[in-house]
Amino acid sequence: MTIGERIRQARNEKGLTQKQLGSISGTSEITIRQYELGKRQPRIEQLQRIADALNISAYDLIDSGFGALDAVMPSNWQGVNLDHAKVDSKFLSVLLSNLTKLDRNTAVYLRSRNAIFALAESSGLADMALSFITEHEKLSDQSTNYFPNFQKLIEAFSQLNNEGQEKAVSYTEDILPRYRRQDPPEAPPAPAGDMDTPAAQDAPEGAGNGE
Repeated sequence: MTIGERIRQARNEKGLTQKQLGSISGTSEITIRQYELGKRQPRIEQLQRIADALNISAYDLIDSGFGALDAVMPSNWQGVNLDHAKVDSKFLSVLLSNLTKLDRNTAVYLRSRNAIFALAESSGLADMALSFITEHEKLSDQSTNYFPNFQKLIEAFSQLNNEGQEKAVSYTEDILPRYRRQDPPEAPPAPAGDMDTPAAQDAPEGAGNGE
């Protein structure tokens, strides 16, 4: 079951319309509709607000079952089902670090991100995961908009050993005076409470069918 289907199911169980859920969670009705239709994917913080509005755990809206974390798990942990498991902040940090190596524009990233948050919530570490993921996606958005080669650089750097990383840093410092960038203009502030992640490889968004 997708996140959108889980939101719809939970909303119906609470006897709320899309408009009512949107009002309580600080989200527009059209956005709730698009979530439920799978046309958009909520950011973690928005998912948490929707869960709070429904008086349920965000865990209940997320698919975190078998294999959901394989893309970010240490190799000897892959295939383990961590539903309702408890982990410490050190292990969670490993998963979050591995998450940053994934391409955000894929379904694998979205599923991994959501599964990590579900695991963090069941472990009492939701705030830690929320803060990390929010900041990562904010920086990722900025790097995508202003620095199109940023992801390639990170991927290449992560494959270097310690000596290689030191040389890469040294080389970057050497060429910095000549190639220093100009700071990009600040983006206008986004509307509060309605930021989310487009569904991976979806067709253009549409209004969908209301209820």
